[in-house]
Amino acid sequence: MKRITAVFNSSLVNRYGMIMPITGLEANMNQTWDTPIPSSIGHDIHRATGYSSAIALHLQPGFAKLFGQTCLATSSEDMNSVRSVVGHTLTRLEAGLNQEKLAELKERLGANLSDQGRINAQGCAAYCDQGLASRVFPELFAKRDKDGLISVSELASVAPGIYKKDGLLLFAHSFFRRSLSRYNSLNTPFLRRLGDVATDASLDVRIALDEDLLGHPDTLLETIELEYWWGPHFSDKLEDIRIGVTRHQAGDSARFFHAISAAEFWWYEQDELKTFECEELRDLDVPSMGKSKSEFGCRFVHSILDRTTHLPYHLDGAVRLYDEDLMLERVDKDIMHFGRRAVYTKLWRVDGQISVQSWKALINDYYRDNHLVGEYFGGKEDDEESIRPQIVQIDDGGSIHNFAPCTMTAGDGIRIAISYHPHSVNTATRWIEPIERFDIGEGWRDYMESCGVEIIKLIKRRGGSIAVSGNIAIIAFDDMVTNLPLIEHCGVDSINDAQITLDVVREYCEALQKRGDDRMLAFHISIRFPDRDVHFSFAGHVCDMSLLLKSDFAKLPSGVEEIGEWAESVAEWMLSTYPDARDVPPMVNMIKTTGLLTIDRKFLESGEFEVEASVEAGVAVKLVECPSITAALPVITKHKLVVSMATIIKSSKCSKCDGSYRDCNCIKLVDEGVTQTITGFELFGFFWTDRSAWSTSPTISSTDS
Repeated sequence: MKRITAVFNSSLVNRYGMIMPITGLEANMNQTWDTPIPSSIGHDIHRATGYSSAIALHLQPGFAKLFGQTCLATSSEDMNSVRSVVGHTLTRLEAGLNQEKLAELKERLGANLSDQGRINAQGCAAYCDQGLASRVFPELFAKRDKDGLISVSELASVAPGIYKKDGLLLFAHSFFRRSLSRYNSLNTPFLRRLGDVATDASLDVRIALDEDLLGHPDTLLETIELEYWWGPHFSDKLEDIRIGVTRHQAGDSARFFHAISAAEFWWYEQDELKTFECEELRDLDVPSMGKSKSEFGCRFVHSILDRTTHLPYHLDGAVRLYDEDLMLERVDKDIMHFGRRAVYTKLWRVDGQISVQSWKALINDYYRDNHLVGEYFGGKEDDEESIRPQIVQIDDGGSIHNFAPCTMTAGDGIRIAISYHPHSVNTATRWIEPIERFDIGEGWRDYMESCGVEIIKLIKRRGGSIAVSGNIAIIAFDDMVTNLPLIEHCGVDSINDAQITLDVVREYCEALQKRGDDRMLAFHISIRFPDRDVHFSFAGHVCDMSLLLKSDFAKLPSGVEEIGEWAESVAEWMLSTYPDARDVPPMVNMIKTTGLLTIDRKFLESGEFEVEASVEAGVAVKLVECPSITAALPVITKHKLVVSMATIIKSSKCSKCDGSYRDCNCIKLVDEGVTQTITGFELFGFFWTDRSAWSTSPTISSTDS
């Protein structure tokens, strides 16, 4: 599998003018953290090529993001896994239906439901059975015209393409769905547009209904697709359009994501009336799986202009269905010369004088996912520049985040990540879980930063128990950055145990703040709940961390059901306390696929530096003149970056009790007169920092090496 991490959603206003509340983001994570959902090309469930699951809910001042991972199939074995996820998802959707409402629906349908009827769970509790809707509502379907369409005035809309009648839901024809399949969502942009047009009493608007599907209105959940479908604004002029066929060929992206190979536009004269036809050609490699593995549904539009006003007075849309052989012929001939040889199903029509703007918008939305139509009409998206994603320029001459990836200062606020995990194998009341490791040549060894020793001692001083693996290496980083290990709470009183740990972190932050340290801190607390472990991960400047840990939000949720509201509340507090973070430092620099936030360091590569002895500092570093260092010079100068050292601590002594500092009860930073003297160490490496504990700016030397 190829794994891709990405932001799935955020609490910012999206291009549809919608806001997803933080409680909604948490609910999304709750649904997918342990049960992946299919990832499909072009939102077509029949073209699932991977699966996705949420990793963490990330909070920062100003907004929240749902961070996740998508796994894409790269082999036939992977595709078997994808198909399994699709099957499980469909089964889960059906099992998740309100069984009481489903039973009500079945009873309401009564004898109209045959033995062949099956449950459909796409958007609501529904039953699908051949001719079911027409059997239940014969008087309505008797009003169909010769093309099988029903006037929209006969229908009571409750959502785009969904109508309520006598306590049941009717649906627009299944051909309004991708791949002509009921497993996919309806074409909501078009159906909403058609509904708006139908409010004009001067127009006769008709639509084809799904004869086989009926649902329970109390279970309806409207589908939201966040792939942006643009609504262009068009010119109102149709003059100077030449008679003939125009063909727009699809690019690789449209072929891959939306199975479109081309779109053809044909203007011609018929009975002295200017007539327009447009047909979309489906890619030969992607049949319409809602019908079969060998049929291709191509969307088609037909329209006639008034000979006096030159405005459209008729517009209709349909699907032309080709078998494989006929489709092969069709792609080799244009729309004018091929003729009407496909199976034709009309889906909608509008009669009456239609404004050119509405005419073009209806056609554009009917061809959802096909940008060739808007391209042909010369449409331009309204205020396109204002909705284009904005790039924040952090620094001129290079970004400090290329060297100190997560640097933050006092007043920048806190970053919080919440993630869900299966129960770990640990059973201790409190357990140190290392989150970093390094290669020792014969495998990997876990390590924690030396600051973790103080946290362990503070917990023990409060009478708490904590288990630590004896093989964890201790590494000291000579900078003002503290990365604490993950502390898991797995006992029967895990919530209270976690609260004690949080109080210990607060005490530690207060001690650092009292010293005036310009320090960043990251810490992670895991709580065992009945069905999962929940990790709460925090990062920020110690001054901001102290402020948070003194607030009401220093009390963590006591149940999974409280997490969404807690996250919403702490986000509101951050927004009222700190300026908008604008994703600085970039979230991707800090969050890991484990769901934890870490303050990473960028190490120097061999060839970028030389080490020389120094009596005063112990070790001095000279940068070697090379392309990477030359490119870094503006940032080094502007942000006063220095090179600092990391060492593996082999042994150390306590200045107060003269015992091993790791094992004694004395705590530096908290107790008076306690220092730690390193008696044995091994060099781990050199790294960039903007908050060094000891170093000065390195010199640069030329070298032939």
